[in-house]
Amino acid sequence: MKDKKKLYTISTLNKKLDIYLKGGFECGSITELYGENKSGKSQLCHILCVSALKESTLNKSPKKVIYIDTEGSFRPERLIEISRAVGSNIELMLKNIFYAKSANTEQLTYLLTAAATIAAYSNVILLIVDSATSLFRTDFTGRGELFLRQSTLTKFLKNLNRIADEFNIAILITNQVVAANLDGNAYYGQTSIKPIGGNIMGHFTDTRIWLRKSSGNTRTLKIISSPKIPELEIKFRICSGGINDINIL
Repeated sequence: MKDKKKLYTISTLNKKLDIYLKGGFECGSITELYGENKSGKSQLCHILCVSALKESTLNKSPKKVIYIDTEGSFRPERLIEISRAVGSNIELMLKNIFYAKSANTEQLTYLLTAAATIAAYSNVILLIVDSATSLFRTDFTGRGELFLRQSTLTKFLKNLNRIADEFNIAILITNQVVAANLDGNAYYGQTSIKPIGGNIMGHFTDTRIWLRKSSGNTRTLKIISSPKIPELEIKFRICSGGINDINIL
């Protein structure tokens, strides 16, 4: 039964990209988007938010989205712009979003408990946390608090997994990156972008996607790991209506 539930996917609002992603973003699992600032992480969050609610109608159990914002990146006007482009019911779309902003990890833990309660009584199909790691970095600083930070992050991710599994919800989280020295060789300036959270994030997420900014509105999406999608790189452009100009690299 669990495997059958996971066949449900949420579209990216682009048919060509959906084909490469095997239907879109999978319910019952956690997808991590990581990348530098302005790489398109929050843009994809907004696109998925509109997509999840696109087919909602005024029935007894309309679909719902929970959006937890930790960086102030939520933009209702962007949701409206995308909705107009794809022909969604804007009023109904906004009505079916549960939005909350978190200022610290304590609030984030409380909001996750509230999200589980909402999911138990509503038809929630998507939970977004943008960003999942920023508050852990600000609340726990220095090497002295590293263990506490990682253990608290682990507990948070475990709870996300429970919500995804119990309620068959697609969970989309964003993550920041840091520049890490390759092989410890800082002399030649060899650096690599790595997601925050170390192996913990990789252990608790099902699909990991690296986003990079190219030129203008062009972005590159790279599948780092996934149980169903092969490793590939896709170049795309962010536009007013979402995503277009898809090209495999």
